[in-house]
Amino acid sequence: MDRKLSEDDTIASIVDSLDDPVRYVRGVIGNMVRVHNKHGSAVVRIGTTGRGIRPHYRVDPGKHLEALKALGDRGSKQDYDDVFAHYTAFHGSSHDELDWGIVELQDAHWSAIYMTWDEVRELLGRLLGHHSSS
Repeated sequence: MDRKLSEDDTIASIVDSLDDPVRYVRGVIGNMVRVHNKHGSAVVRIGTTGRGIRPHYRVDPGKHLEALKALGDRGSKQDYDDVFAHYTAFHGSSHDELDWGIVELQDAHWSAIYMTWDEVRELLGRLLGHHSSS
């Protein structure tokens, strides 16, 4: 499949273009678990610069999304830096953490739609055949 990712894509919407969906989703969950255990929630967005074969992804605590929205135009650079400090990007093939800064972690480089911890776990269950719709 030769497609360009859009800002509305999620792991679920590109699952058919992933070269090894089970391995990829397991890697994502492995990186989400630390954030989920520390903050009680975790969300993931995929990078939009590739074709969806093994996209890089960004994990952050969902509660920080609300903090960022609340800041709006009133937030200082330090306020935004504090929120972005909780974002972590991972390599789509190795699932290793990427040493990226605030510029690379900003929303412009990532899908606008995120998947929650529960949604990613449910997707893995479907991929493994644990949840059928029949």
